Amino acid sequence: MYTAAMALSFHDVQDVLRTSGRFVFRRPAVLAMIAKQALDGRVAVPLDALRWFLRQPHLKRPELNEITLESRPPALVFGATLSAMGTRLRVAAALEVQEVELRPELFHLSLRIKDLAASVLGGKDSAVSALLRAGALDLTRPGDFLRFLPTMPAVIIEASGDRIVLDLFKLESLRKHAILQLMLPLVVSRVTMTGIFTEGEYLVFDFAKVGPKFRWLPRRASA
Repeated sequence: MYTAAMALSFHDVQDVLRTSGRFVFRRPAVLAMIAKQALDGRVAVPLDALRWFLRQPHLKRPELNEITLESRPPALVFGATLSAMGTRLRVAAALEVQEVELRPELFHLSLRIKDLAASVLGGKDSAVSALLRAGALDLTRPGDFLRFLPTMPAVIIEASGDRIVLDLFKLESLRKHAILQLMLPLVVSRVTMTGIFTEGEYLVFDFAKVGPKFRWLPRRASA
């Protein structure tokens, strides 16, 4: 069962950035790749940095552990052991971001979930374990299953077939973070996020410029 404790706080996101920074500056080849992506208006995060971060003790939770990340461009293959309705499950799926919508008031990610696999590891018998053991769940349409959960996580605003839509600002730690809310209107007035995908061993965030060219100094008034 999803709980609020499973959501990453904004401080966790800051830890990701610090971890990625240390990882990058110790590896010149990685730094070169990130610089190349930056010239194309992209932010590239090494998957090894994310893997290292997810192994840190302060992130370990009984509900979600043994997380794996693999690249299958353009998808990110995510695996984890989790607890659902008292049953321990091992799940894995390829996550492909189809659409990104970022505005001051919302952050929507439209995902396709492909090649979903789930197996029962133990715990008490539940409706989920019975359905999985009987092969009665259509794992090609995980969105349909999510819609029938007793309590679907608030961050999921749409689920159908192999598609789910997340609104990340449903996470209170992001929605109410003062610095993020102060900076976001300025950022989205200059750039927009157009995609998230894997390329080699990197998770890449693609951006495009919007609006007028940014100026650090005001335009000089004409005489």
